[in-house]
Amino acid sequence: MASSNRIRSPKRLRVFGDVGTIQNIWLRADWLEKLGLSKPTTLQEFKDVCIAFRDQDPDGNGQNDTLALAIDNNFENGLNALMAAYGAYPNIWIEAEDGTLVYGGIQPEVKSALAELNDWYNQGIVSSEWMTTDRNTMKAQLVNGTAGACLYASHIGYSLGVSLIENNPDARLLPIALPSATNEPTVMGVKFPVSSYLVVSKDCKNPEAAIKCLNVYSDISENGSVEEIATYLDNSVGGASAPFLYFQY
Repeated sequence: MASSNRIRSPKRLRVFGDVGTIQNIWLRADWLEKLGLSKPTTLQEFKDVCIAFRDQDPDGNGQNDTLALAIDNNFENGLNALMAAYGAYPNIWIEAEDGTLVYGGIQPEVKSALAELNDWYNQGIVSSEWMTTDRNTMKAQLVNGTAGACLYASHIGYSLGVSLIENNPDARLLPIALPSATNEPTVMGVKFPVSSYLVVSKDCKNPEAAIKCLNVYSDISENGSVEEIATYLDNSVGGASAPFLYFQY
């Protein structure tokens, strides 16, 4: 790639999106402690932890039945996140040093990241069945204690994490930011959070009614009863950017 098209360094990247979508690494902290391992600070150390989770019987059942890393077949939610450790962003457009936009999927960093992920697959860190593992199966692997690590958003603490503790009160999840595989800090890509809009025709007689709809829903979502909120949802009223999820004009 010509020098004029070099990707901007992380310090110069401009990001807009929903930080809640960032995929963190979540590790079984109790497994780390049991195996005498430290929290990984580099991608290689994370790789070594995964290998230990796979080979050293961290659940103590005497069987070789633990997964290193729970991954599903939605590339966007799993392996794609690991590629950011190499400064690779295969599904988005990114800004080059000269200010032009280039497609991340064809940049040299992607090739380096894919080569590393291929090694993870060949070593069994990533299951050979990942392409047939759906999201619910991946979640089950973490909750039932089969897997020692996964890539997941911040809300795991009040979703999968709760179920994990219910199944195993001694289990503890440790979140870590994705470590870098280069000398540059890891910068994660985030999704644009808005997927729908409420629009009003310029010929509408009472355009302020749209704002009233938003205000009514906001008030009910904050102060309404469970039954009242359920009634609104049953009638396709939602709290997204557009208050009416399905509306016939």
